[in-house]
Amino acid sequence: MSARIQRGWLTAAVGLLALFGLVYGYMGTHSGARAPLLTAGGRTESPTFTVRRGVNLEGWLDQPQFSGLDSAQLAQLPRVRAAGFDFVRLLVNPVALLDSRGQGPGSTEMAAGVRQVLAAARQADLKVLVSFYTDDAHQKAAVLEDGQAQETYLALLEQTARLLAPSGPQWVAFEPITEAADCGISASNWMGLQSKFVRAARRGDPALTLMISGACYSDYDSLTDLRPLNDPNILYSFLYVEPLLFTQQGNPENPDWASFRNVPYPFGAEQLSPVLRSVLASVPDPDRRAAVRQAFHDLSQADFSRGTLRGQIARAGQWASRHSVTVVLSAFAVRVSAPSKDRGRWFSDVRQAAEANRMPWAVWSWTSPFGFEVSENGVLQPQIKAALGLP
Repeated sequence: MSARIQRGWLTAAVGLLALFGLVYGYMGTHSGARAPLLTAGGRTESPTFTVRRGVNLEGWLDQPQFSGLDSAQLAQLPRVRAAGFDFVRLLVNPVALLDSRGQGPGSTEMAAGVRQVLAAARQADLKVLVSFYTDDAHQKAAVLEDGQAQETYLALLEQTARLLAPSGPQWVAFEPITEAADCGISASNWMGLQSKFVRAARRGDPALTLMISGACYSDYDSLTDLRPLNDPNILYSFLYVEPLLFTQQGNPENPDWASFRNVPYPFGAEQLSPVLRSVLASVPDPDRRAAVRQAFHDLSQADFSRGTLRGQIARAGQWASRHSVTVVLSAFAVRVSAPSKDRGRWFSDVRQAAEANRMPWAVWSWTSPFGFEVSENGVLQPQIKAALGLP
């Protein structure tokens, strides 16, 4: 999530190429089919893929160019299991899954990397949620529009589902897109697009559990706007990083956040003055100082506390109950630069809120090049382990 928050949630990613332009020739054989949108009805079945407590794997296969996995990375998976997690969320960059001829996953190094993780995870008794992610804004936009890029993507979804099929539907699930970053699309149009993605993946493996999130950066608001598909083998998900002024403090990818330190959680009117003295000391520009002051003032007025957090997450839980579906909190993250006790308190509150709403969850991230890690030298930090309620 760090790269996603940093480059997707605040700033538009810089991209000069149309999505998968290098593979223009591959269309797939089913791209013209258009089945009607399936909408929610009564459900008597549940998703095949069932999990409880997971952790994200940042930096493994989410780069646009495959750099290879080493034995030390794969050796982390038994440690992940020993820490008490039962699944990992593996972000995969779809660009890297396409070979130079645009024929999708097959004998490519990236596909071999996915198989490596699946095999090592199975050996460690871990299930795997594979999530397609790119942080390039141009690529995301191209996928969401009718045209060549979308057709290529649909063919890739089909072939990727086929790649995952040998692992078995109890052991692997697939999220066709995450953090799509289209906050302007209507819920009905978004679900029409999701229906396309589901049909494409189902052609590759009809038994595979799939996952859908909202269009606006996979947040809880855009999730609760949706009307689920009439498909019992689909999970729904959202990400949680509220409030950003706390969870992203010290983040170098944003010039304001980079200077924030000692921002507490909870945060209310009593915390405003001391925090402003601290953060404004390193913000010399008058306009930026005014914006930062206003942002913290607004947060203090909202009085962000455990109750605020629980209310936001409960909205997704109530939506799940209303539609008889399973919602997964697929990522929740706070940087290590946050005050240590407050970081642990936030993790605990988010985790408990998810569990109170019967949601499986996945914390971000086992290791992280961006300062969001929960492990140290291959061991889950004791404070974080306690906050996550792990045995």
